[in-house]
Amino acid sequence: MGYIRVLPDNLVNQIAAGEVIERPASVVKELVENALDAGAARIVVELEAGGQRRILVEDDGAGMEGDDLLLALERHATSKLESEKDLFAIATLGFRGEALPSIASVSRLTLASRPASVPEGRTVTVEGGRFGPLGPCGLFAGTRVEVKDLFYNVPARRKFLRSPSTELTHVVTLLEHYALARPDVAFRLAHEGRTLLDLSPVKDRLERFFELFPEVPREDMVPVHHEGPRVTLRGLAGKPERNLGTARYQFTLVNGRFVRDRVLQHAIIQGYQDTHPKGRYPVVLLALTLPLDRVDVNVHPAKREVRFVDSQAVHDAVSRALRQAIAPGQSVPPASAFPYPVQGEWPPGAVAETIPAFGGSEGAGPPGLPATGLFEPREGTAAPELLASPLRALAQWRHSFILCDSPEGLAVVDQHVAHERIRFEQFRRFLERPGPRQPFLIPWTFTLPRPMAHRAEEAAQVLSSQGFEAEPWGPDSVAVRSAPAFLTPAETERLLDEFVGSLGEVLRTPRDRWREVLIMRSCRGSVMLNDPMTLEKMQYLLDTLYALGAPLTCPHGRPIVFTLREADLLAKFGRT
Repeated sequence: MGYIRVLPDNLVNQIAAGEVIERPASVVKELVENALDAGAARIVVELEAGGQRRILVEDDGAGMEGDDLLLALERHATSKLESEKDLFAIATLGFRGEALPSIASVSRLTLASRPASVPEGRTVTVEGGRFGPLGPCGLFAGTRVEVKDLFYNVPARRKFLRSPSTELTHVVTLLEHYALARPDVAFRLAHEGRTLLDLSPVKDRLERFFELFPEVPREDMVPVHHEGPRVTLRGLAGKPERNLGTARYQFTLVNGRFVRDRVLQHAIIQGYQDTHPKGRYPVVLLALTLPLDRVDVNVHPAKREVRFVDSQAVHDAVSRALRQAIAPGQSVPPASAFPYPVQGEWPPGAVAETIPAFGGSEGAGPPGLPATGLFEPREGTAAPELLASPLRALAQWRHSFILCDSPEGLAVVDQHVAHERIRFEQFRRFLERPGPRQPFLIPWTFTLPRPMAHRAEEAAQVLSSQGFEAEPWGPDSVAVRSAPAFLTPAETERLLDEFVGSLGEVLRTPRDRWREVLIMRSCRGSVMLNDPMTLEKMQYLLDTLYALGAPLTCPHGRPIVFTLREADLLAKFGRT
């Protein structure tokens, strides 16, 4: 007797439903995607008990005739693919042909539809995968899908559903995403007779964003734009100083499809690196457009993930566009950003030649960075003009805070964190460009683990890209001959130990440790609280901060500037 058997269709559909249908929001997702693919300009969703008892989705899309109505309920039946070639350039949200049969196998489903060219609609009922007769019905042009008693015949799945309010929250969040993806479509969501969303078509995605989230101040958002041969990017980015304790306001769209992609999430983290504390999240809306054959959406049954042909190019485009949006002067700093050359044994053209002589603790900066005197130019060197800051220093309060006139009102600047951010940006840029190295008396060598033994040259290149001088030393070893002169011996040892400890199946650089070193150095050498400053020095600090184009937070994420808006100040004195 054989052991292999073909599973019955109903069981196959229930298995497929387990991959595609997790909760009421999954049903809504599949039906809304079908409606959008059908060209709907208006979509209505009605729920009862958070969707567990009843889900109704109506649209005014193309509709289906009788035979197509029945075919749509068969597995892998779709109008969205015609050939194998189409699978590698998918332009629709749905394409597998699994949604309707999967839903029908675990619910009591009624499907009705009518094309505009047909005078009468057709309807069919399916209960737990068992078809009822196809019959006529009166219906507007479009499609109506009603799903009752989700998972009634799969109690093991039903018990994992949450409370109706929790399931409803998932549906609301889902429709927010699709409303952002398609601002040209009207959406309405009602729960047990109460309207929760009622959105008319709007001209663009940004207008839809502020319609959905009026609690996000427009002045806290800046536009994001990137135009490249491989990826186009449009959206909004929140200013770093307005970070939140939740990632609820982070939205990423790829070719109109909402996704949670690890490449994009990491790119957002990189774009906002060193701008807010750990556990805080920026507000981000990103819509990426790529050639259809450069992104694979066929990697997850529920289509939540995508795979990019060139993920590095996408990652770099997103992180760079975000950085340029929140700190426009960082990527290409103005020539006048570092006006005071410093003394020291630096080779001509080294980055340190343009680092201002900010005073601070001894040993706080690279070799040649003066440790005394604030904003003191080299003897005989004229200080070029800085880009004027919109902040104008008025006074110093308690030798710790700079009171400023700003276009928005009265600004208060924390002198320590402002100087810390300036120094951090200077040190970071120092490391991004070739600089002097300190040679070792004896090369520091290490042996790669067996799985990595053939990658000695690659390991040496990674270290060299981090400012070290490294080369292969035999078939499975690497020799490090020098380290950036910026580092102390203890920091050098720690960085190299962590690099060796990270060697495994992939090579990664000790960027987090670099960041810790830079932050520590920036803090130690900065102007402190209770340090008196002249008005000229205060203004110079403000102008330098502005010229760097840096985010208005310190590397730890603390805000640099607090502004008391003019309108609020007038209101306090009854002058509104």
